[in-house]
Formats: sequence, structure tokens, C-alpha cells
Amino acid sequence: MMIVNFEIKGGEVIREIEMSTTSTILELKRSIECEMLKDVETIAHYGFHSAVGVHLMIMPKPEKEFFVVLKSLRPVANVKVKETNTVFDLKMKIQKLWGIETKNITLFRLFKEMEDDILLCAYYVYEGLEVEVEIAINKLLEIILLTS
Repeated sequence: MMIVNFEIKGGEVIREIEMSTTSTILELKRSIECEMLKDVETIAHYGFHSAVGVHLMIMPKPEKEFFVVLKSLRPVANVKVKETNTVFDLKMKIQKLWGIETKNITLFRLFKEMEDDILLCAYYVYEGLEVEVEIAINKLLEIILLTS
């Protein structure tokens, strides 16, 4: 049985899924929650080969909103964001909430620094995740966990 590895790229985050070429597209979609390929076709039907791989793109839903819970030494705070918000948008919300300038805030997801102009969905930011916030104040770093 031939196995194919699929890379799902979003921002700096890369997720891999290993599937048999006899698996259906529906089985692949269940693994990645995608809806663009025909369910009844097999991976082999589309000509995906183990050496080639496939790059899949995330299509955010602009109306999808969720809360990010900011946890730190400060009181817990909820911040509402959308999948289509940028990393900088989240920094702006943190600035308004805590009065910390965005230039002093660095966000990380899965140990990768998040870039300001990238959409949150590209870093798989959704309910139930953890984002690390590094705040530089007077050359001191404060690590805060954001969870939703």
C-alpha cells in the first residue's frame, strides 16, 4: 500500500497528514476539515504521489468569531476575534485592554513567532488553542499564555 504525506501550510505552521492512496478524499477532508475536493474520489485518482505532496490552503470564514482568553498575572480577560483578524489586530486588542504598546508585544504559536500582517487562521488560531504572548517592558520579558 502506497502512503502519501500531505503538508497543510498556514503562516509558519506546517501540519502533516499521512494517508493511504486508497483513502477517499472524504477521509482526507475529515482529517483536515476541507471541502474543495470530491468526497467519493480516492487520493490516487487525483494523482497525489508520495514524492510530490500537496499544499492545502486555509479559507477563513469572515463571520466566524470566538473568544481568546488572556491569562497572566493580570485578571483573566476575554477578547473576541475573527479568523480573518491579523496578528496585529490581536495586538491592538491587547494594547487597548492592558495599555501595552503593540511594539512591545510579540505573539508565538507552536513556538513560531507570529508576523503582524498574517491572518490568525493561518496560525490555526481557533477556540481551545494556546498562544504565547511575550511582552517587553523595561527590558524585562513577561510570558503570558493566551487560551480560548
